[in-house]
Amino acid sequence: PPLTAEATAVADDLGFPILTTARSVPFVTIGRIVAERSQHRSSSQTARILRVYDVLRRMHTREIGGDQSILHHLGIELGARLHVAELRRGRELIPGSALLDSELREALKRTARRHSGQLPGFTRLPADTGSALFVPVGGDGASAGLILLFDDDQQPDLMLIQHVAMIVGLEVE
Repeated sequence: PPLTAEATAVADDLGFPILTTARSVPFVTIGRIVAERSQHRSSSQTARILRVYDVLRRMHTREIGGDQSILHHLGIELGARLHVAELRRGRELIPGSALLDSELREALKRTARRHSGQLPGFTRLPADTGSALFVPVGGDGASAGLILLFDDDQQPDLMLIQHVAMIVGLEVE
């Protein structure tokens, strides 16, 4: 059947792909192409996860580092600016290249108070530009937080962020 403009608009809004093929293309061929693409995406994500653990290894063997913190190197892998702060006062625990914005620091403290020790895995924080995510780190998950600042057009990889949060948690403890 013909594809209407309304159907195309809804698909675009939902990020739903529409595939048009000739009738002669077997469905199994389409399935194989989708499976190959999914496998490629999975191996790409695995490679990114391995790179963040390699940052940890290289920092501890002093292959990288110098005057740059682990947050700097992990931030490069994520495409984000990273900060780690103590939740009660908002004091930065690992020095970074720039200080945490005071509005973000206050939003972090408010979030910690509002959840009183039962922090969710991810919390969006208000940001002047781009987007900001907060992830609890550390053994108790309630004393420190990782703040990630992304540009407007970036889609954060939540699985990769969890791995970075675990690495940062090790550094904080």
